[in-house]
Amino acid sequence: SKRSRPRTASPSAAGNSTTLKGTDLIIRHDDWSHLIGATVEIRREGDTVRTGRVDHATKDSNILWLAQEGNNPRKMIDKAQGYEAWAGSALLR
Repeated sequence: SKRSRPRTASPSAAGNSTTLKGTDLIIRHDDWSHLIGATVEIRREGDTVRTGRVDHATKDSNILWLAQEGNNPRKMIDKAQGYEAWAGSALLR
C-alpha cells in the first residue's frame, strides 16, 4: 500500500524530517531552483534513490541535475515522475 505524505515541507511535521550524516535537520524542498550547489537526497515513494550535489535546476523547479560523482553519471531528475529533493533546513534561511 502507498503511504501518504504531506505535500509541504515542514521540519516540524512528524516523520517528514531526518538527519543527513550528522548535519542539520533535512526536509523536503519544493523549490529546486534554490538547491544549486547543495547536497541533496533524491527520494521517490519514501525511498532514497540517490544522494548528490545539485549541478543545475530549472527556474520553474520541475527538473534538476545531479553532478557526476565517481561512477555515477550526471543525472536529470524530473519532479513529475514522483521524485522529491530533501536537503538541510539551513537552506531555508
